[in-house]
Formats: sequence, structure tokens, C-alpha cells
Amino acid sequence: MHKKVCLLPLLIFLATSSAFGQKSVRRQSKAWVDSVFAQLTPRQRIGQLFMIAARSDRDEQYTLALETQIREYNVGGVVFLQGNPLQQAVLTNNLQAHVPVPLLVGLDATRGLGSSLDSTTLFPQPLTLGALASAETVYDLGAEIARQSRRLGVHLAFSPILDVNGNRREPGIDGRSFGEDPENVVQKGRALMEGLQHNGVLAVARHFPGYGDADRNSPQGLVQLTHHQGQIEQIDLPPFQALIQDSLAGVMVSHLQVPAYDNRENLPASLSEKIVSNLLQRSLKFEGLIFTDALNARNLQQLYKPGEIEVMALQAGNDVLLFPEDLSVAVDAIEKALKRKKLSQEELDRRVRKILTAKYEAGLDQYRPVEVAHLKEDLYSPKIDILQNRIFKQALTVVRNEDNVLPFMVLDTVSFASVAVNASATDPSAGNQFQQMLGNYAPFRHFQVNDAARNYGNVLEALAPFGTVIVSIHNPTGESAATPRAAKALLSKDAQAFLKKLHKSAVRVVVVVFDSPYSLAQVEDFEQVVCAYEDNPVAQHVAPQLLFGAIEGSGKLPVTVSPRLSNGVGFLTAKAGRLQYSFPEEVGMRSDILRRIDTLVDESIADRATPGCQVMVVKEGQVVWQRAYGRLRYDDPTPTTNQTLYDIASVTKVSATLQAVMFLAEQGLIEVNRKASDYLPELKESNKKDMVIADILAHQAGLVPFIPFYKRTLDSPSESAKFYSRTPDAAHPLEVVPGLYAISSMEDSLWAWTIESGLLPKNRRTKKYDYKYSDLGFYIMKRIVEKVSGMKLDEFVNSYFYRPMGLPTLTYKPKEKFEESRIAPTERDTYFRKTQIRGNVHDQGAAMLGGVAGHAGLFGTANDLAILMQMNLQNGEYGGIRYLQPETLPGFSRRYFKENRRGLGWDKPTLEPNGPTSLYASADTYGHSGFTGTCVWVDPYYDLVYVFLSNRVYPDASNVKLIRSGLRTSIQDTIYESFLQDKINEFKHTSHMSR
Repeated sequence: MHKKVCLLPLLIFLATSSAFGQKSVRRQSKAWVDSVFAQLTPRQRIGQLFMIAARSDRDEQYTLALETQIREYNVGGVVFLQGNPLQQAVLTNNLQAHVPVPLLVGLDATRGLGSSLDSTTLFPQPLTLGALASAETVYDLGAEIARQSRRLGVHLAFSPILDVNGNRREPGIDGRSFGEDPENVVQKGRALMEGLQHNGVLAVARHFPGYGDADRNSPQGLVQLTHHQGQIEQIDLPPFQALIQDSLAGVMVSHLQVPAYDNRENLPASLSEKIVSNLLQRSLKFEGLIFTDALNARNLQQLYKPGEIEVMALQAGNDVLLFPEDLSVAVDAIEKALKRKKLSQEELDRRVRKILTAKYEAGLDQYRPVEVAHLKEDLYSPKIDILQNRIFKQALTVVRNEDNVLPFMVLDTVSFASVAVNASATDPSAGNQFQQMLGNYAPFRHFQVNDAARNYGNVLEALAPFGTVIVSIHNPTGESAATPRAAKALLSKDAQAFLKKLHKSAVRVVVVVFDSPYSLAQVEDFEQVVCAYEDNPVAQHVAPQLLFGAIEGSGKLPVTVSPRLSNGVGFLTAKAGRLQYSFPEEVGMRSDILRRIDTLVDESIADRATPGCQVMVVKEGQVVWQRAYGRLRYDDPTPTTNQTLYDIASVTKVSATLQAVMFLAEQGLIEVNRKASDYLPELKESNKKDMVIADILAHQAGLVPFIPFYKRTLDSPSESAKFYSRTPDAAHPLEVVPGLYAISSMEDSLWAWTIESGLLPKNRRTKKYDYKYSDLGFYIMKRIVEKVSGMKLDEFVNSYFYRPMGLPTLTYKPKEKFEESRIAPTERDTYFRKTQIRGNVHDQGAAMLGGVAGHAGLFGTANDLAILMQMNLQNGEYGGIRYLQPETLPGFSRRYFKENRRGLGWDKPTLEPNGPTSLYASADTYGHSGFTGTCVWVDPYYDLVYVFLSNRVYPDASNVKLIRSGLRTSIQDTIYESFLQDKINEFKHTSHMSR
């Protein structure tokens, strides 16, 4: 109670200060308005009532005429309709320089600057925004539009559109409405208005009193709103009323004919005193600026003469006259009307003062020219990408989900295909952007069908073997169908027949519609249907993430499509813990710093350290960097892509063998503190009989680093003939490379040579083996895994990890599954295999085993490796399925021995420079690197996964430029700096000050 009493004086002070502050602002505003007004002639005051159209992409003659008109009539403002930002900024500055009173600059910002200008961001349609469950993101959109507008010198946005989309047959407002529910329109409209006005841009709502249920086929020249007064008050007016009560700056009155309020023939709302003055000003108590719709509209010009229209608009109660057909005639007509007392000079002056007050509120009392330098850079912000991404994620609407099929959870028992209708792709096998993103989550075969290709029958036949087909429906025009009538034209008769046959087939079909909700009517009989609202790269980017549970589905239909698909329909779908694909700033990283990776890699490729590479960064479960660089070979124009498979060399140890060891350890089938000979009795009579598995995994068991086994098979031609054949047969089934096949007992020979291999000397002081990295330990671990599991290593990891996780590219012997053209080549071997190696493992020992080994042999993409590492980071869980127990990863990835940096199987950071990781990496970090120029690193402390894949050994394994340059570590440094830069700078500053 005492604290509350103490707060009272403060509250009184703040309230009083606020009141005084507002009074002070009002006094300043009035003083400026009075000063400007006093300097205006009567004719100049009339000019302030007009805002005329301006286009920044016209020639010099147009610009001179525009400047002359503005100067001659002292026009109050301009509305830009076309052009680009730089042209508009230059023209704005020129126009502002020719007027005694700064111009109010407006823009149709329904979808941001892109609604009017090229080379700018075009945000989603209002109908898409209407699908969002929350209005918070819409506020952020308004704030971003305001930021861009202010930077461009725009003070006024003709937004939001508050029309309620009530005409389900032929909506007059199409996708520009937030939807058919007045409350939804209120929420989204208010959020957009507040985002604009809280950030310095005046919002002008349109099209009063409501265009949503207007009959565009009216026999008269004017479009009619046929609602009776009760309907208008219940449906059309509430959005305007709500925003007016929340300090809406302006309202645009439409040219609709509204008989419910004024039944005079051919009289639009914009020219009706009953609607503008009585309804808007008196009944709804609106005190802001009232704008006419464009007065040069053809249907208006057919009914009234220039000059007559403008006088009628002022008589009706409008403040600002938009786009007069003839400005000179309009000004003269208003002067005559004033002289003849058809208009009141006092009332006209009051409106001029309102306009000047709005200019003051827009900051024009302290006008500054638009800064042209860096305009393009300033208009863009990484926040735009995040905002676009967030809008489409939240808009995605699951309108049908029988049996809760979505999101897909179990992947290993499903065969997937995708069909893009009305689409094409540069690479049909890779598909369009939607299909490529699908491929990040599961193995797919992609198809595209359209009328031009005439391939419906062939594709239907090809889909028969698949269990699940995802059909994406695209709009070839690039614009969403605005009406149900337009939506019917989206699918041709052949496309409709194709879909019906597919629906009747045995396959499960999931349909994703990249078009307006009206297009859903053609696919509503399918059991799983998702509406993505628009057909653009962002929507195609996020839709697969919903299907596979990377993001949740929360959108709701903003309009009624049919009795089954009514307004508000939308099934919630849960997240399943799979990777999202997003942007660095979404997780607090700086994309400008991450772009340094491009420079590092480009310089490395130019130095011929590697022909190409893939870099992938995942933070907080979101992929923020996924890029492919360079080419597959220096002399080949074929670019590396994110679908290129790389030989990951020793990363196999942690991506295959160690995953199996951890799994089997959980089952009690492997105990790391037991001897390897307990599982492999053949070791009991060897020098390896006392080796403990933990020591083997930590590379401190005394094993020699590497044995060139292949040399023992090449001692002489006769010796070589005992091991190899030039053609495959029952005795020689193991492909080393094409044209060289190893004997079936080769693995037994390598195992015997491993057993008989010598050991390193022990440390004289500790009487133990020092840490020494060795491949041989994973020859042993592979044998143990296969012995206790009863399965071959490649079969084990594919069954228990890769296939259920949807990782098709993580594979041994990749040529059995993929075209060779997708696989990056490695060394041009001149000493053993005497050929260019591509699609066969580079490591000689693994090659002798036919490509499957515990230490090498695995191929994959950065994407699939990142998913596997993300599962490890998430302590064994991914996609709603638990692969390893929560305690397993921490146990294996910790530093297991005091005198050894490594974990069990995992490599770890060092505290000294030139270690395997960035010095910024936390002590919790674990991962591995590979000889071919690869690495994976997981940092649980920072919730970070980093994958780097390259073929630096092409064409010569002795090329160590990538290693010497420290490229992999430099990239990792950059990754940490992108979110630790401020702390790093603070540390450097503190260190400098202490010195």
C-alpha cells in the first residue's frame, strides 16, 4: 500500500507532463499552420486541396509540365503511381523545391512500396494477411512499410483497405480485402494502421463506406452497394468505426452508389453530403482528413463535367481532392463557387488548415530533401525477408486433414513423389522451388505437368508405384485468382481430369494450392489440402516446412469457398522438431557478416584450393546459410549445387559408425569400458587383446595412424591378380572402381592385417599410450557393430537412422542410387586405381572393401548431414521420433579423458590456436573433419551446427591449400562472429583499455 501511495505523485506528474506536452505540440502546430496559411493567397489555398498523380518514370517534358502545374497552382500534394525509388526521390526533391508549402507525398501502399514502384518489396495481399491467426505480424508489416516510406519521403499511405469481402460469387474487392468477417478486418486493419502511424506515416483507410459486396455488374455507370442500411451498419461500417475511434488519420470515400443512404440517381458516395458529412463526420464522428477517390475516374467523368465534380466533392464534405481531370478548370470552378456562395470561404479555409495540420504532423514543418545516397541499400533490410517468411508461414492454412496425415511423421515406410501442375522447371528432376524444398525433408521423384507439355497420361502412369503424391497447383499468370470465376480458369479440363484420375487411384494425394482460397473449390474433395494463398518463392519455400512439421499450421480461411470450406476453417498442425529454413537475423545472426563466407570461399576456389564446396549453418533449429559454391571440377562448367553429393571421408566415423555404437551402447550390447576382445575373440591372441573400446574411440589405444593396405596387394602382377579382376564376377564382387573388382575375401585379408599390425610405443612417464589419431580403430569398431547387431554397417545405419530420418543422400556406394553427374569427383589416382575417382570412395582401404568401411566410405549432401547432426544436437530426437536416449550424446561428446581433448569418437576443440575448430567454439562442441576437405561441428552451448563439404583432393590429393589456409576454421570463425560480434568488440575494447 505504501508503494502505491508513493507512486501517485509520479503518476500525477506524468499525466500532467503529458497533458502539458500535448498542449505545447498543439500550440506549435497552430503557430506553424497560422504562419503558413497567412502567406497563402485565396487561389493558393484552393491549390492545397488537391493531390495530383505523379509518375517518376516519364521523360523530361512530363516532369517540366508537372513542376509547372504544381508551382502555378500551389498543389497540396502528389501521389506517386509508377517509377522506381531513385527516380521518385529525385523527382520528389525537385518538386518540393518549387513550392512555397511542402508537398504531402502519398503512395498506394496496400502491399508496400511494391504496389506502385518497381525494384521494391511487394508484400503479401491483404487476403493472405486475413488468414493470420494473430494481428501482431500485420503491425510489424505496417511498421516496415512506414520505415521504407519515410526513407523515400512518403508521408501518407492509402492503406489499409477496410472493405469486408461479402460477395462470395463475384467479390468486387478481390484479394485486396482482409476477408469476409468484419471483426477480422477490424483486427488486421487496425494493426496495419497502427504500424504505419506509430512509425510516422499517415494511414488513409479505403473505400468508405465499403466496397466488399458491391455489384460490379450494375447496369448504371456507377458500381452499387446494394446492402440495406442495417447490413451496412452491421458489416461494412464496423472496420471504419473501429479505426476512427483509434485515431485513424484519413478516410478515402469511394465512388460507389449507396442507395441505402442516398438514393439520388447517379450520385456516388464521394459526392454525397449525406454520406460524407452526415454519415462519416457526424454519425461516425470522424475528424481526420477525408479524401475523394480518383476524380478522373471514367464512370464519374461520364456523369459530370470537370470542375463540377470538384465543387460537388467539396460541398459533400471532402477535404482532399484526388486526381482532378483538369486542375485548371477545377480551381476556376471552385473560385466561382466561392464567389456565388455555393461554397463557404470559411469552410474551405478550415479544410486547408486541416491539411496544413496534417503536414505538420507528417514533419513537413521541418522539411528535408530525400537523401539519395544509399537509398537502394536503405530500403532493403534483412527484416523484410524475415517478415515475408513469417507472414507466409502464419498464413498457410490446412483446410482438410483427414486422419491427421499432416505433418508427415514416419518417412521410412512412405515413397514420395511430387507433381507441379501449371509449372515447369529448368531441371525437371530437381523440380521448381517448392519441389526442391520438399527434397530437403525426404527422397522425392519430381514431375511437372501442363497443357503445353501434354504429359498428363505419362505422368499419371509414372506415379502409380508411389505411396504419397504431393500435388502443387500453380497459377501460370503469377497473380492469384481474384474471384471464384477467375479461379475456375486456373485448371484446364485436362488438368482437372488428371487430378480426378489421380484421386481415384490407390496413392494418397496431398494438394497444396499456390493461389487464392477461391481455387480450393476445385480440390476440396481431396482428403489433405493446404492453401498457400500466393504463388511466389516465399510461399513455395515455407509450404514444405508445414507438410513435414518444421513449422506449425495455424492459418484460417478468411473467406467462404463452399459449405465445407467456410470462413474460419483451418486445422492446427503441430511442429515435429525438423529443421526450418529461415534467415540469419531470425536467430540473432548478421547476414552482412555471414556474407564474408562468400569472399573466403571465392578466394579459395580462385586459388584452386578446391573446385567447389557446400556450406551449411543451422542455428536454433533453423537453416540460416545453405549455399553451394564453384564447380564440380576446375575444367567443367557444371556448377556445384546443394544437391551435389560429396565423399565425406573420415566424417563417416561419426556419421555412421559412431551413431551405431551409441545406439548399441544404449541397448547394453556395447559397453565402452570393456575390451574390444570381449566382442571379437580373434583379438585375444593378438597385441590388441587388452584394448578398451573407450581408448579406441578416443584414439589412445596405441594403434598406428594408417596402414596402406593396397600396397600389399600390388607387390607384383601375380600378387595383384590374387586380389583383383578387371571384370566383376562371383569371386570378385567388390567394386574398387569401374574396371577393378576385389576378391570377396578382401575384408578378411584387411582384418587379418589389422590384427597383426604393430602398436605405437607407450609414453615412458605415464606408461600409457598417448593420443594419436588412427583409422584402424574404426576398422575394429565396424567389426564390433556388425558382430553384436547381426547387420552390415551400411544396412544398420540406413535402417535405424538415415531412412526414417529422410536422408537419402547419406549413403555408401552412391552410384547405386544416384546419377554419377550428381557426385563430386575426387582424386585422379595414378598410383593404385589408375583412374579418375568419381562415385567410389577415395580412401584406399574403404575402396578395397567395396566402399563400405567404418572409417570412410559415406557420401552425402550438407543438408542431410546437417539433419543428422541436428538430431545429435537435440540429444537424439528428430521429427518427433527418438533415435538415441537424451543422456547418450552428452556422455559420448564430453571430453572423456583429462589428457586427451577428444570425446568418444567425437573430436573436440583445443584451447590452443590451430586446433580443429574456431577459438570461439564452446567447450561443449563436438564434431569431426575429413581428408577430402570436409567437416561437421555441433555446438550445443550456442545451439549451432556447421557443415562444410568439398572435394579439395580433386584432382590431386597432395593439394593441401585448403588445409594450410584454414578455410574451414575461418568460415567457422565468421559464423560465430555473426552473432558474437558485439561481445567480441567489447572484449577487444576492454583488452585495449586495460593495456
